[in-house]
Amino acid sequence: IQEERLGPKDVIFNPAGQEHYFGNEGVTDGVFMMLVGTSQAEEVNFRAA
Repeated sequence: IQEERLGPKDVIFNPAGQEHYFGNEGVTDGVFMMLVGTSQAEEVNFRAA
């Protein structure tokens, strides 16, 4: 088990296949964003809306 206290805009990397948990010890709401992807490169195309 590894515990770290994160500050505003800190990020963490969780390798695939490992359990990971998050807790909020603060008195205000926490903000969480999760990005999921693959190790293979993707082709990205931008088009006008």
